Amino acid sequence: MAETLNNNLSHFIKELTIVTKVGNFDISDKFEELNIFDNIFCPCMTGIILITDAIDLTSNFNFDGSDLLKISIGKNENVDASFTKTFKIYKKGKTIPLNSSSEQYALYFVSEEYYTSKTKKIKKVYDQRTFSDIVSEILTSDLSIQYGYKIEQTVGLIKYPSNNRTPFDCILDITKKAISLEDQSPSFVFFENRNGFNFVSLSNIAKQLPVATINYEPKMFEGETRDNSYTGARYMEIVSQFDIQKNIDSGVYGSTGVFVDIHARQVLTKETGPISFNSKSTQLNKTPDLAPIPQAVNPNLCTRVYYGPTVIGSQNPWTKENDPTSINTIDDTTKYFTERPALMRNYTSKRIKLVMPGNFNLACGTVIDLLVSSRAQNMESDSKDESISGKYIVLACRNVITYQKHETILEVSTDSTNKKQLYRPVGV
Repeated sequence: MAETLNNNLSHFIKELTIVTKVGNFDISDKFEELNIFDNIFCPCMTGIILITDAIDLTSNFNFDGSDLLKISIGKNENVDASFTKTFKIYKKGKTIPLNSSSEQYALYFVSEEYYTSKTKKIKKVYDQRTFSDIVSEILTSDLSIQYGYKIEQTVGLIKYPSNNRTPFDCILDITKKAISLEDQSPSFVFFENRNGFNFVSLSNIAKQLPVATINYEPKMFEGETRDNSYTGARYMEIVSQFDIQKNIDSGVYGSTGVFVDIHARQVLTKETGPISFNSKSTQLNKTPDLAPIPQAVNPNLCTRVYYGPTVIGSQNPWTKENDPTSINTIDDTTKYFTERPALMRNYTSKRIKLVMPGNFNLACGTVIDLLVSSRAQNMESDSKDESISGKYIVLACRNVITYQKHETILEVSTDSTNKKQLYRPVGV
């Protein structure tokens, strides 16, 4: 069950150290602001730390790509760290002199695995393997990650050429083609959060229980004594909502795939209806956030058309006799060409920004339950706004840490609401 976030804003820097070839430098009393980012569409965690330097650190070592930043943060000095990780410092920002004895600059850092990936190329063909097996091999063999990763199983035996790409480039390419074994959803993403690396579908994430219940209420009127300022979000902004033009362009209302079977020399056509009703992907809330196509518009004109190759129809005797493995090893392009763009748009079209008390449990790839009070004057004080309240996927997270406070800034999204459904889209 989701737990309401507590009001504890305190944090304790257990370790904040630059590790160099010539020694270690504690900067826990020299930083001004520490920002740690994770994003569901980015393979690695990144960050920026702003340093005020009065001891001329840069004269003791050069930033050459070998320097590390070790971070360990807890709620207090007697509690285990909430966040611990070592990063590579990859860039030093512009130096700004503050006075005759100090200067200020930013250091940019990224997960160590990013450097490992950048310095490797994979030159092999993976044959008769699932995409999930390929990702597992890349993480363990090419990136030396032995634990701290989650891989969702995919369907189909694949013949996949790496084409001399980096490990992360290969995995990101695979996310666009992978199909979930559990529910046939082609909505895979690859990202890193505080729990490690994740190769999962958005449909799989939507099945998770919320890690927190977040409340957002307007500020209390003068004279009211209740104070909810620390029990949930301090600030909420609706970043984007329904957009019929982008929905049509993404194929949310329907897709038509025109595929050329290069073996059977056939042209195949695959049509899908509105994605919320035809996809097996998990829906976050009870009512799809999908408006009907206006009556004056021809639904057939609201369908996106895709073109691509396939071998789905290659069941002819010549292929079976002369190239039998091709039928089993080439992936189902008709699935991810037509459905993935619509699914990704559907899951991310409604986005909200939240500013929270600092909490490292709120990481990208988790689910939160958002409760927003109704603003109608004739409603009860504890009534919810069903158009906004509900389950959301955390798309991105930014932890901002200074000496005085720790804040977590989230961007969350959903594909549905808890409103009563008043209609069904055209064609359903």
